[in-house]
Amino acid sequence: MGAKIAGAGPIAAFDRIQSRVAMAEEFGASCAIEITGELSETAEAANLADFDYIIDTTGVTEVLQQAVGLLAPKGALALVAAYAPEPKLWIDPSYIMSGGRRVIGVVEGDSDPQTFIPKLIEHHREGRLPFDRMIQYYPFDRILDAISDGETGKTIKPVIRMQ
Repeated sequence: MGAKIAGAGPIAAFDRIQSRVAMAEEFGASCAIEITGELSETAEAANLADFDYIIDTTGVTEVLQQAVGLLAPKGALALVAAYAPEPKLWIDPSYIMSGGRRVIGVVEGDSDPQTFIPKLIEHHREGRLPFDRMIQYYPFDRILDAISDGETGKTIKPVIRMQ
């Protein structure tokens, strides 16, 4: 949604869960593909490579490792997920340097909340940012279901309600 609002294109989305692939298309991806094996193999089979920008929302080091290899020269990989301390991400420094590629950690959108949040609210009110469709609410007594659904990808954004 954010890439579409920003005017990016073409926008490719990859996911292991078909319902999320469909949602990505609905939310603005020009190409959404279900990953059935390795990310790099899926991208190659779709004739996709050399991405200018990749945003990792998976938090899966194995996927990150493959995403680095899909970056175009001068491309940037933004890390926006929560990552476990293990396994470590290993990057070939000559591959990064030779193409001027970047790996960037993004915290809280790297924005000024005083200006960014009102813009997000405006986009939501105008129907361009239906983030509420990605939220699944759980009562507190189902907290373990919420955690499991978030970890497996069944739910994009589990939210616990304290009742």
